[in-house]
Amino acid sequence: MPTLFSDTLHRLGFEEHHRDGTTFIVPPTRLIPAGTFTMGSAPDDPYAQKRENEFPQHEVYVDAFALALYPVTVAEYACAVAAGVAEPINRGTPHLYLRWEEQLQYPENPVVGLTWKEARAYTDWLSKLTGQRWRLPTEAEWEKAARGTDQRIYPWGNEWDSTRANSIENNEGRGIRIWRYPGGLAPVGRYPGGVSQYGIYEMAGNIFEWCGSLFYPYPYISNDGRENLSQKGYAVIRGGTWYSPPENLRVTYRAFDHKGLDLGRVGFRLALNP
Repeated sequence: MPTLFSDTLHRLGFEEHHRDGTTFIVPPTRLIPAGTFTMGSAPDDPYAQKRENEFPQHEVYVDAFALALYPVTVAEYACAVAAGVAEPINRGTPHLYLRWEEQLQYPENPVVGLTWKEARAYTDWLSKLTGQRWRLPTEAEWEKAARGTDQRIYPWGNEWDSTRANSIENNEGRGIRIWRYPGGLAPVGRYPGGVSQYGIYEMAGNIFEWCGSLFYPYPYISNDGRENLSQKGYAVIRGGTWYSPPENLRVTYRAFDHKGLDLGRVGFRLALNP
């Protein structure tokens, strides 16, 4: 299959590489420094009052790590499919979401329709090719990268702004089955105004993202089993979707799905050990 790497992806900082007959694409990353941040919703957040899983608010220390500036794209994942990694199938609701052959028409879109295990299989594949430790971010890493150290509500600040994220306000009336931008899923890099304190893009809206953590109650304690990926349970998804309302795009909003589901609203983003 010919490469789907584009000039747009190159301008955004993606790099195409070839090794032993295999093509792969490395995303641009940003280092998130080690330190403590406040995780969870503030007691006076009106949108969190009915969401007990966002409480209590607490301090969490996170080691330094690097995070991809954008979710994994169709172009990136197509390289893995060509090398034998499973393609997204959307087995659960194929009538609602794009099939893989349709996703291939939009190489700059985030890839969706992957199970948690398939997302992890991609990180393993890329790690072997590059010799680097690519993985899914933990839930704490994801939230720190999205909200920074000043307890902001959205990646860009405390006030909702529909021009900074792909949400239902951009797609209202068009229906969740419509994927073509601006009527649904958007290409990466489309919302530069939504960048987080650390320079990470699109952590609110467009797609949910698999995290490398199981869904446990707060407080977040990294060694309480939630990072034991061999355990059964539900995996955390974060970020909201192109048809989510603003209250579900807050950086503290928590959701989860079964690790075996391949939902058309869920993709993933890469983390990297420094």
